[in-house]
Amino acid sequence: MSEELRFNPPQGLDSLSITLLSSHSLCIHRIHPEDGGVGTPVPVRFRKEAIAQGCAPVGVDVEHEQEEGETKSQLILAAIEAVVARGDAGDLEADGSPKLAAVKKEAGFSVTKAEFEAAFEVFKLSLA
Repeated sequence: MSEELRFNPPQGLDSLSITLLSSHSLCIHRIHPEDGGVGTPVPVRFRKEAIAQGCAPVGVDVEHEQEEGETKSQLILAAIEAVVARGDAGDLEADGSPKLAAVKKEAGFSVTKAEFEAAFEVFKLSLA
């Protein structure tokens, strides 16, 4: 994947600093100061922590958890897990990733490509 993945800080913040136990640090800005683009390019080593701290990939509208039930992102992630666990060849791409159509069917609602890609990134990180 040659395209960089850009993240926004959690809703309500203009920036968020992340420091890993390895002493590596990164500041995620809503508007990146170096190029003026939306979000900050986030290297792979920071992505899991960025997601854990409430950051989201640019273009993905993160819904806040409701008092009852799961967020849309959690439901999409559960659908991805179910499709992969089932291992039906017709539902998987050649590289083993689930097809968007299969995830939509499993979830039972419309899933955009951006929502799918963000949830699949979380899924891949959970395997690491």
